[in-house]
Amino acid sequence: MPIPATDMTELHEAESDDAYERFFDRLAEVAKQHGIAHSRWSLWTVGTDPTPDPGDTLMSAHRYTGAMWLGYETNPFWDDNARCYTAQIRGPRRVDLWLAVDQILGRCGDKHHVFIERFLAHTSAPTRLTLECGS
Repeated sequence: MPIPATDMTELHEAESDDAYERFFDRLAEVAKQHGIAHSRWSLWTVGTDPTPDPGDTLMSAHRYTGAMWLGYETNPFWDDNARCYTAQIRGPRRVDLWLAVDQILGRCGDKHHVFIERFLAHTSAPTRLTLECGS
């Protein structure tokens, strides 16, 4: 069964509760189908960063070609035992990034900072991305 598109134009053109509800239902469906339980795809940052991409879906390729590893450091302000966590990115799709995030957040146990805010690419290490999460 194909995953429904997460069409950003629907949200930008129709500021209705129904449009938001349908959009978030689609995200929940993708999460359920892929066993994602510890993280949330953030509409307001990842979904529109750097510009709205109306035809994009979570099944489409992400823009970080060559990225193989995702890193996340817990914030010492929130976590006295701040650590760095990593996960392998196992494919070229946005949902593959989400799966790597979910693996990291499941291991680190932070149940508060679960919204994916952005991915930072490193020109000096193109196979690595850094994850930033929020609440």
